Amino acid sequence: GLQARASAAPGTKSRNRQTCPNCKAMVQEGDIICVVCGTNLLTGQKVSEARKPSKSGTSYRAWAAGGGAALLLLVAAVVAWVYITTRDPVRIALELVEQGDQLKAQDVLSAYLEGQPDDTRARYVLGRIQYLNGAFAPAAQSFEQVANRDARNTDAAMWAVASYQSAGGAPIRAKQTALLEKVVTADPNNLDTMYLLAMARGAVGDTEGQIEVLRRLLTLQPENLHALWGLGLGMALGAKYRDANLELSDLSARDPSPEVLAASGLVQALSEQPEAASQRLVTVLESPGLSIRWHVLTELGRLLIRQGQYREAEQYLREAAAERGTGAEARYLLALSLEAQGLPQQALAESEALSRENGEFAGRSAIRAATLHLILDNPTSAQAALERADAAARATAQYLTVQGRVLAANGDGNGAQSSYKRAIDLDVNYAPPHLESALIYIRSSALVEGLVELELYVALMGPDFRGPQADQIRELVNQLKQTTGREA
Repeated sequence: GLQARASAAPGTKSRNRQTCPNCKAMVQEGDIICVVCGTNLLTGQKVSEARKPSKSGTSYRAWAAGGGAALLLLVAAVVAWVYITTRDPVRIALELVEQGDQLKAQDVLSAYLEGQPDDTRARYVLGRIQYLNGAFAPAAQSFEQVANRDARNTDAAMWAVASYQSAGGAPIRAKQTALLEKVVTADPNNLDTMYLLAMARGAVGDTEGQIEVLRRLLTLQPENLHALWGLGLGMALGAKYRDANLELSDLSARDPSPEVLAASGLVQALSEQPEAASQRLVTVLESPGLSIRWHVLTELGRLLIRQGQYREAEQYLREAAAERGTGAEARYLLALSLEAQGLPQQALAESEALSRENGEFAGRSAIRAATLHLILDNPTSAQAALERADAAARATAQYLTVQGRVLAANGDGNGAQSSYKRAIDLDVNYAPPHLESALIYIRSSALVEGLVELELYVALMGPDFRGPQADQIRELVNQLKQTTGREA
């Protein structure tokens, strides 16, 4: 027994198991430390007795633990920086768009392009995202930069054209024309773009350029009905009415569509046949499936205003605005028809709304809104409306005349006269500043000067100047002639 027990010390083996010499707990063969009491199974000494931890050791481990955490944070930051800077920013932006965060996507690409301005791929995608966000003017600039750097990127040029159209503003047509010129130069067989270029040239008043492009298009595709239709209109816009009628008559024999009949009506309108043109356009509107219905409605409204049929014009213009959704031209003309009917409040509502939007009619609408505020005896609001006018609108005789009226309403006669003189210098054939200037002269007893301005006004208004106001002004001219010794 004793010998057997002695031979089993310091622990008892039973195949693969033995016991701890200190606490008698079972341990596995090959274990070095007892997990129950911490005894070193090789020496029989507890580990805690062999080396007690010092305060310095504890501090080191605490420091090591804190430093390790800081190191992990640093490593994570470096990894994140590498991830962000090495990932494709375009892909990041597109992923953000897919997640519905277009604004952040726009910010990502804008920030990236500050350091990499020549990356046309990123700028093109930025333009698409800006367009998606409704930032049409910045989108147009982004696309235009891409098109300028890469003449072969016709998609960028066409997106720039569309963006400028959505952005509005006075310079859009010239910019669109320049961009379309680039596309046609890069792709001279693109007939659709060639047609758009022709229409754009016509829109900026370059009727000869419009006709030249359409003739070039027709050499490539002689039976292009749209080009033939546009050629007829271009000739009419260039006052070549006989040639225009010949073109459209020939076209109507081959294509008696409502669009061709509408073009004939527009040619009649341009050739000073407003009544015949109105009748033609009313007939055209009865045609089902008219693709340019909103345009015909707008032109008919314009013709009826010229004929003094303001109530009828209002009807067609309201329909045109509804057809087009945001038809600015129709709404501008609608405001004129309402004003002519003696409905200044309704006209003001349309003009104010348009003056706060982008587009080529915003500036003109601001001027009309100011005029209506003056009619309603509110010069403060008139001044506020004028301040919304864009640079193009401010460089007109109409703007300067209304500015003079606002100054006169505020008691600044000298400032008003200065504005009227600038308006006359800008457009010698514009009549209203002569009338306004005459009234100020007469109020200040400068009757001779007032008479001269009134006579100029009547002469510029022409033989069709009729109605109660015309009669009153002519009577005032006669009275001034008698008073100043210049008998009628």
